[in-house]
Amino acid sequence: MNVDLVGLAESLAEEATRANERRMLVLAGDRERGYDALESILETLPVGITETTLVGPDERLRCEQIPQVNAGDLLGTTRDVIAIDAHEELQPNALGKVVGAVDGGGLLLLLAPPLEAWPDRRDGFDASLAVPPFELDDVTGRFRRRLVETLREHRGIAIVDLESERLEADGLTDSPPRLPPKTPSPPPDHRFPAAVYEACLTADQGDAVAAFESLLEADQAVVLEADRGRGKSSAAGLAAGAFAIRGENVLVTAPAARNTSELFERAGELCERLEGDTATVEPRRIETGGGGSVEFREPSAAITALESADIVVVDEAAALPVATL
Repeated sequence: MNVDLVGLAESLAEEATRANERRMLVLAGDRERGYDALESILETLPVGITETTLVGPDERLRCEQIPQVNAGDLLGTTRDVIAIDAHEELQPNALGKVVGAVDGGGLLLLLAPPLEAWPDRRDGFDASLAVPPFELDDVTGRFRRRLVETLREHRGIAIVDLESERLEADGLTDSPPRLPPKTPSPPPDHRFPAAVYEACLTADQGDAVAAFESLLEADQAVVLEADRGRGKSSAAGLAAGAFAIRGENVLVTAPAARNTSELFERAGELCERLEGDTATVEPRRIETGGGGSVEFREPSAAITALESADIVVVDEAAALPVATL
């Protein structure tokens, strides 16, 4: 092949790490050639094959594998490298969830049919749209056509045509290194320890933690909105740890326990830092020396446990049924 795929992937990964941004590599062409290329790339990247997540129906790689219909399992989590197989179908919602799960400095690899022919192909997603009296031939390829246009126009996306062995775009943007973020300062009248704010990675997270302080008052609620990857779960975890250190019982719920991994990781780090051995930190439960706690329960169980909770945190709230929420 005329294109140095491994070198290209390494260059994208290096730039992504330097700028703390995501990069994307599209491998367009025959599916088998795409998987061969994917495997050679993953064997050379520091994260390796076993630490990669493959979203698609194929199980040939020795890595975490989930079908597109279960892409929601990635909500509330991050990965350094994700590959998505779009040959049989590409669900728009799955693509959105996958992109959001790639961490800053991470790489997304898309295995796709030849881009020129892709919009006119029919796949499983089209079949799901063909509701009687309409048939599969009535479904257009507008989504894929728009996606191909976006892939070609957007910065930070490399495209390799495996059929012609041609590099269509290298995806490199010559981004400068990202400046280290300034440590957020606690507000003048803060009630959480200053160390909570020092643990924030951005000023936005510091503002979010400050907003959570209002839950110390009765009949208060906080709705935290942001794009994927902005640190909502981290901010909620720091606040949950701070409440527990004050002796509050924090009830955490989400569509699934895996959605709260980031929240518990940050809460646990804070409690261990401020309380040392007096804090008991487990994957789904934290107890502090002051009698506080952070505990996860499934939504149905959380509803019955509301009376015993001082603070309730709902992560990935948009994925819960409205009645449950």
